[in-house]
Amino acid sequence: MIIVPARPRDVDIIMSWRRERVAWLAAQGEEQWSIPLPRSAVASTVSAGQTWMVWDGEEPIATITLTAYVDVDNLWKPDRDPEALWHPEDDPADALYEAKMMIPLRHSGTCQGNEANGS
Repeated sequence: MIIVPARPRDVDIIMSWRRERVAWLAAQGEEQWSIPLPRSAVASTVSAGQTWMVWDGEEPIATITLTAYVDVDNLWKPDRDPEALWHPEDDPADALYEAKMMIPLRHSGTCQGNEANGS
């Protein structure tokens, strides 16, 4: 596997994986990711060098976006205190956060099959 910065042409791949995941989650009765993610938001993180692609040979198999503390500052839910994540001696600005990690469904694990077998 090779991990490289995502390129603008990878945005369509990432968006298709997101649509696939949203549909899968909805079929499971989950609303996670039900708020649409604009293509421009993904393109921005790719352009900023924050989004990475994982390749297995010629096939993309995962994506991950890393953001700085200042980028996620407004993403915290209002009922949560981001400072609660840190010890007083820590510097939250000296960290990266994994914000969006996805794999296409065809590379998902087999948890559903194992559950059906009782494992």
